Amino acid sequence: AVHHPSLASSPDHAIAKKQMPGGFGAVFALELSTEAAAKALPAALHLFKDATSLGGVESLIEWRRKYDTQVSPLLLRVSCGVEDVEHLKADFVQGILAVSK
Repeated sequence: AVHHPSLASSPDHAIAKKQMPGGFGAVFALELSTEAAAKALPAALHLFKDATSLGGVESLIEWRRKYDTQVSPLLLRVSCGVEDVEHLKADFVQGILAVSK
């Protein structure tokens, strides 16, 4: 599952649309089907760094359970940086395929 306020299915969509008339941000949450896959994905990616920060321009991903035992073990937080979007998408595809084996 993907969680982002730009999605019409998000409970925050209406307010986000009003608050961000110029477009939505590049931070989203992702839930994978297993804890093992969620835990492994950050290391399987090449362009995303396994880190917590929202102030830089690089793409980041973190397995939230590592820092907060209250959240779902399936949850990842992703922040897309300034890298080429096609390169980021390709990295995500190869990473998901790698952890799905």
